[in-house]
Amino acid sequence: MADDTTEDVPYGQLKPIKQKPTSVVVISTLFFVCVFFFIVGAGLSLFLNYLFSSIIGAEGAEVAQFTTIKTFANIFNLFFIIFLVLAVINIILGIGLMKIKNWARILATIYAIGLCLTIIGIPLGALLIYFLNKKDNRERFEWDYL
Repeated sequence: MADDTTEDVPYGQLKPIKQKPTSVVVISTLFFVCVFFFIVGAGLSLFLNYLFSSIIGAEGAEVAQFTTIKTFANIFNLFFIIFLVLAVINIILGIGLMKIKNWARILATIYAIGLCLTIIGIPLGALLIYFLNKKDNRERFEWDYL
C-alpha cells in the first residue's frame, strides 16, 4: 500500500527525516524529570518505612503507639510501591514519546486525563492534552519513522 506522505527517492539517496515536534520533546523530557522525582519519593518512603519499622522494634513501645506506628509504616510502604509504578509508567511514556509512537501519545493523553482529576494537575494535564492532540503533532505520530 502506497503512503501519501512518502515520496519516491532515487536509489542510494535517503528519505528526508521528519522532525520531532518541539512540544513533544519537551513533554517527553518532562516525563523523564518526573521519573527522577518519583524515584526520590520512593526512596524517601522506603526510608520512612524503615524508620517507623525500627521504632516498632524498640523496646518499651506502648501498645497504642505500636499500632499507630505500624499503620504509618504500612502507609509509607504503599507510597513506595505507588511511586515505583508511576516511575515505570513515566519511563515507558517518555521513551515512547521520544520515538514518536502513536500508542505513547494515546497513553500519555489518558495519563493527562488522570492528572486533570487532581486540583494541582489540571493545568499540566490540560497542556499535555492540548499539545499531544494538536493536529500537526497528531499527524506526525501517524507517520512512519525509519
